[in-house]
Amino acid sequence: MQREAGALAERSRLSRDIHDTLAQGFSSIVLLARGSVGVSGEGELRKVMRRIERAAGDNLAESRRIVAALAPESLSDSGLAVALRRVLADLEEAGITGRLRVERDHPRLPEEVEVALLRTAQGALANVRAHSGACTVVATLTGSTAEVRVDIVDDGVGFDPTRVDASTRDAVRGGYGLAGMRARLRELGGDLDIESARGQGCAISAHVPIAAAAQVPDTGIRPDEASVVGS
Repeated sequence: MQREAGALAERSRLSRDIHDTLAQGFSSIVLLARGSVGVSGEGELRKVMRRIERAAGDNLAESRRIVAALAPESLSDSGLAVALRRVLADLEEAGITGRLRVERDHPRLPEEVEVALLRTAQGALANVRAHSGACTVVATLTGSTAEVRVDIVDDGVGFDPTRVDASTRDAVRGGYGLAGMRARLRELGGDLDIESARGQGCAISAHVPIAAAAQVPDTGIRPDEASVVGS
């Protein structure tokens, strides 16, 4: 029974990883390819093709890391704050300005905690890109003596969270969404909070207790760092 439970947990983890990385990456490639139809001029088309090439290359590298059961490359050396900045930078291709704020100096977290928070942010930002119509999104990395959290706030069209039942949707058609995010965080004793309303944007907060986020060597990222991604 223990072996079965372990196998199911690993399958669930891999399924979420594939959804939050490869599926979202392929979605980006599709959106870029569709957008190229309206591009005029060889120079602009070359820019789009370079973005497609970069997205495809990132997806290929991520697939190899998943197969090898490694952490995301973006986390391997630099930590969560730098990885979040890289994810936010990808929103520029959709005309969305991304900002990162680091509000509290904190050390590196255990790999599984950083992966869970990064994957949640990737899923949330993919939803912003695909559905929100937002112009700006701000991600805030902070913590306290009790927990570490990533808050993502956008100025998009918003939605009614009470009418979103992600747990019943088909993951093959991209419906892992909120249920997958919550499941990943709850495995670490954390959770996902959502505040949104029609026409009022959306705020998502992913948090994990410090008890699960035992400290490891410092990231070198300092508090009060706020930047427009890519500037």
